[in-house]
Amino acid sequence: MNRAEYERKKREYLAKKKRNQKIRVILRWIVLVLVVAGIVAGLIGIAATPIGGIISDGLVKKGMIPLKARAYTQGILGFLIAAISSFIFPFLAPVSYGAAILGSLLCGWGVPVVNATSGAIPVDLLNDPEAGGKLFGGTILLGIGLGGILVPSVAVAVAEAAGWNAAFAVLAIGALVGTIISVALPKIRIVQETD
Repeated sequence: MNRAEYERKKREYLAKKKRNQKIRVILRWIVLVLVVAGIVAGLIGIAATPIGGIISDGLVKKGMIPLKARAYTQGILGFLIAAISSFIFPFLAPVSYGAAILGSLLCGWGVPVVNATSGAIPVDLLNDPEAGGKLFGGTILLGIGLGGILVPSVAVAVAEAAGWNAAFAVLAIGALVGTIISVALPKIRIVQETD
């Protein structure tokens, strides 16, 4: 091996080593951002649940009908914020890491706020704690169980077929349906049969 060939191989090796170092630094930053986003999202969930309950209870104390207070808290503070943020997230995320984290926090805000009121709504709706508890169990089964299976599958299928922007739009539509149902819920009257 002559001197020129040795120098060329040395430059190639050093360039490859430098490129691998850059890739490792980028991967470390990606992992760090994902970990921070996960921690922050968990913290937002810890904060959002009691905040949703406090707001709902505050509306009841101010004289609002309990079902209406809980449904509006769930629909507007939970589902509507999740719908709007899910729709704008694909446009917000490419701006910067900070914008992506903010968007993910807003998207993640909705579920904990909904959790704050979802146990009380069936009891308020049926005016019967036992029947309300059974309805709440069914709601959890469908919402968390079935929803936890279907939503990721549908989102990935839509993303593969039409892109992630379309997947987030579908998620936003689902949250918007939750908003509509929640806001309409106080208009429902359950008539109980008496013996």
